[in-house]
Amino acid sequence: MTPDKKVKILATLGPATRSIDDVRELVEAGVNLFRLNFSHGDHADHAQRFNWIREVERQLNQPIGILMDLQGPKLRVGRFAEGKVQLARGQTLRLDLDPTPGDSTRVNLPHPEIIDALQPGMSLLVDDGRLRLTVISKHADAIETRVVAGGELSDRKGVNVPEAVLELSPLTEKDRRDLSFGLELGVDWVALSFVQRPQDIHEARELIGDRAFLTFIRGNPRNVNPAQTKFSKEDVLPTNYDVLEREVTVLDVMTANRDKRIWALARGTDQVETRRFEARVPVSEADAALVSPALNQAANRIAADVAAWIGNH
Repeated sequence: MTPDKKVKILATLGPATRSIDDVRELVEAGVNLFRLNFSHGDHADHAQRFNWIREVERQLNQPIGILMDLQGPKLRVGRFAEGKVQLARGQTLRLDLDPTPGDSTRVNLPHPEIIDALQPGMSLLVDDGRLRLTVISKHADAIETRVVAGGELSDRKGVNVPEAVLELSPLTEKDRRDLSFGLELGVDWVALSFVQRPQDIHEARELIGDRAFLTFIRGNPRNVNPAQTKFSKEDVLPTNYDVLEREVTVLDVMTANRDKRIWALARGTDQVETRRFEARVPVSEADAALVSPALNQAANRIAADVAAWIGNH
């Protein structure tokens, strides 16, 4: 696989990567950038993988990027008395603050900030969008929903609320500890989840300074005016770089590169010529977008769009 290919491969390193030889094989197979997922593993694990990557980079004399992906807030439903339930389209489901294990009619939602933010007519996506609920009524400690897209729901599955702004920082205390550790190691990119507002980016940039670039994910809620959620280049890029000449909104999936090593990677060259990147933003796409709509009802045209773009590049 040629190093100047336009589509780059971002691979997550996890427990299956047991040695520096595994990392070298992945790079030789075409990986350009490695993701360290701070939702799992401890600092010692990530430090070891970081050192393996840098050693392979030195051995192959080939630029390799390292991205640390912060966990961010974890929004999940509670537990079920039998571990899981089957939800049918059209039925109602109550989500409340009661920690009692749930059943097919109700389940705990231990996040009062979600209940506060939701209004009738808004949607909830559960288990990576496999299930979709619509709010039909709201109470002080609960919401009543109707199942729009049903299926199996089990303990502790994730919840996303694309139409509401939650009063949550994208950086938990764990994220702050992890971020300090990753910056000390020397990661090139920091991936920030759950970005809703410009102040979320400002908060992270103050902590990162000029030591790394930000990539942020999660689109802004649909009920927020995009004109009110714009970021300038100073928000997402360290102050000693001047690459982007336009503003971007949260609707963009940002990736920006930290130093010569990564600029060379992005360009497939040994030179750093930032003019090539003016008004252009590299974009990353998760393989989850390629899941068949037969398995994930939220995967409408995304898979086709991504596949078509990759086929042309």
